[in-house]
Amino acid sequence: MARGLILAARHPRPRVAGRICYGRLDVPLAEPAAAGAAALLAAAGDPIERIIASPLARAQDVARAVAARTGVPLRLDDRLAEMDFGAWEGQAWSAIPRAEIDAWAADPLRYQPGGGESVADVLRRVRRAWTGIASSADTTLLVTHAGPIRCLLHVALRVPILDAIQASIAYGSVTRIGAGRDD
Repeated sequence: MARGLILAARHPRPRVAGRICYGRLDVPLAEPAAAGAAALLAAAGDPIERIIASPLARAQDVARAVAARTGVPLRLDDRLAEMDFGAWEGQAWSAIPRAEIDAWAADPLRYQPGGGESVADVLRRVRRAWTGIASSADTTLLVTHAGPIRCLLHVALRVPILDAIQASIAYGSVTRIGAGRDD
C-alpha cells in the first residue's frame, strides 16, 4: 500500500516545573502555540495535507495553530495521547518511591507506572492509530508526544522496541516517517 510522508512532531516544551512526572497531565505550553506552529512548519518543510493530533492541550494548541496557518482541517485522536502515569502524574520524580521506579526499569514494557499504562499499552493504541495514518497518500502532520513517537519508531520503522523507547525526541522536533513506500 502506498503511503504519503508522515511527519511526527513533538509539541514544544510545556510549562511545568522541572523534574515533574507528567504524561496525561494536561499542562500548557511554555511558549505561545503560534510560535510552536511556525517552528514545526519550518522543520517540516513539506506542504501538509492532513493534521492529526493528541487531544492534550500542549499538542492540540500547536496543531490548531498549524491548521489555522495552512487551512488544513485538524482531527484529534486519543490514541496519540501521551502515556498515562496514573498516580505518578504531577508528582516530583524524587517523591516517587525508588522501588517503583526500579520495578519499571526492570520491566519497561509491561510495568504500569503509578497504576497507569504500560509501554505495551501505549504501543497497542499507537499501532491501532497507525493503520489509519499509514493508509493515506497525503503528507500528514502528527502533533503528539515523545512516548507515541517512540512507539511509531517501532511500528512504522521497525526499530527494536527497547531501542525505540530510549530514543531522544526533542521538544518541537519533527521525525520523518516514510514517503511513498509500500508496506
